[in-house]
Amino acid sequence: MSTILFASELRAGIGHVRSLAALARELSSRGHSAVFALGNLAEAWPLLRPDAFPLFQAPIQLNLPGKPIVDPASRSLAHILGAAGWSQTDFLEPVVRAWDGLLDRLKPSLVVTDAAPALCLAARGTVPVAQTGAGLFMPPPDQAEFPLLQEAPSGAATPDELLDSVSEVQRRRGRPAPVRLPAIFDAGPQFLTTFVPFDPYSSLRDRIHLGPVDSVPPPLPPPDRPCWFAYLDADNAGIIPTLEALVAVGMPGEAFLRSLTRVQREDFADFGIRLLEAPAPPSELLARASFVVHHGGSGLGCAALAAGRPQLLVPRGLEQALSAANLAAAGVGLIAGEGKEAGDVLHRLAGSKAAAEAAQSEASRIRDAGPWEARDQVIEACLALLNSGENP
Repeated sequence: MSTILFASELRAGIGHVRSLAALARELSSRGHSAVFALGNLAEAWPLLRPDAFPLFQAPIQLNLPGKPIVDPASRSLAHILGAAGWSQTDFLEPVVRAWDGLLDRLKPSLVVTDAAPALCLAARGTVPVAQTGAGLFMPPPDQAEFPLLQEAPSGAATPDELLDSVSEVQRRRGRPAPVRLPAIFDAGPQFLTTFVPFDPYSSLRDRIHLGPVDSVPPPLPPPDRPCWFAYLDADNAGIIPTLEALVAVGMPGEAFLRSLTRVQREDFADFGIRLLEAPAPPSELLARASFVVHHGGSGLGCAALAAGRPQLLVPRGLEQALSAANLAAAGVGLIAGEGKEAGDVLHRLAGSKAAAEAAQSEASRIRDAGPWEARDQVIEACLALLNSGENP
C-alpha cells in the first residue's frame, strides 16, 4: 500500500498533532503506512509513541538573527513567513531542499499537512497534498496577497521581498514560481478542520468549515463543583504570576503546561494545582471543568465551544489574538493578559451568567448544525487522491 507523510512546521502545541494522528490511525487501519515530520518532536512524541509511527524532524530554519520562529509582532502570514526566513533566499532554499530530500527518501504517495508552507512549496506539482487545520496557514489561494489581519509592524518583510525570494528558490530548483504568494498554498485541496471563530479568513471564503477532526463533544452539564482547567505555555516569564492569580481566585483547578521542566514542576508543587503529566482527551477534561483557560488555540477552543464551557483567553500571538477576539465578540469568553489580570478576569467569568448562557447557546447551535464528520470527509478525500495517482 501507499506511504503517507503527515507534516507540520510552524505550529506549537499538541492539538494539530492529535488531529494528524487521528487521520494517520484511520488510514493505517486501511493498510497504508503513516510517517510523521514535525517541528517539535519532543512535544509530539507522547501522542505518537503508542502507535509507533516513524517520526522525523521537519526542516525548519532555526536561530535567525534576532527572529523567533513565529514572531509575536506578526500581523499577517507574510510577516510570519518573513520571521521564519522566507524573505532571504539563503535561509529559505535549504529548508525547501531539505524537504526535497525527505520526499525523495520517503517517496510518499500523499502528503497531509497542518501549517507546513515550505513543504507545500516543495511538493507543489509533484506529490498530492491535502491541507488541514485552522485557517491562518491556509489562506485563500486566489487572493492577490496574504490578507493583512492587523496593522503591519515596522521592519516586517514585504510581500514583494517574499515573492522574490520564493521565485529565486524555485528558479534554482528548476520549478515554476508562483505568480503571487497565496498560490504557494494552491498545492492541493484545503480542509478547514475547525469552527469559524478560528479562521481569520472566514469572510473571504466560500468553503465550508468542517469542524475539528476529533470527535465533537455534545453540550455538557456543569460539573458538581466549579473548577477550571488551564492549558498554557510554561516557557514564558508570565506563567508563575498567572498560575498564582488563578489559584488566588479560590477555585480548584488543574493544568497541562507545555514545555514544563522538572524544576518548574517541583516549584509548582505547592500551588495546589493538579498538574497533568500528559495531555488528556479534551472531552475528558471538559467534563470536570467549568471554565477553560488557554491561549486561544483551535483544538481546545473548538472542544470548549462544543461542550458549552466559557473560556478565559490569554493570547500570545497573531492567530491566538484573532481567535480570542472572535470568541469574546460572541460572548463565550473573556480576554486577559498574563499575571494578576488573568485571575481578575477568571473571577469575572465565574460570576458571569451571560457568559455561561452564551456558551451553552453556542454549544446547542453546534450540536444542531451537526453531524460533524470532518475526519470521514478528509479520509475520503485522501483515499481519492491516493487512488487518482495524480497531483491535484
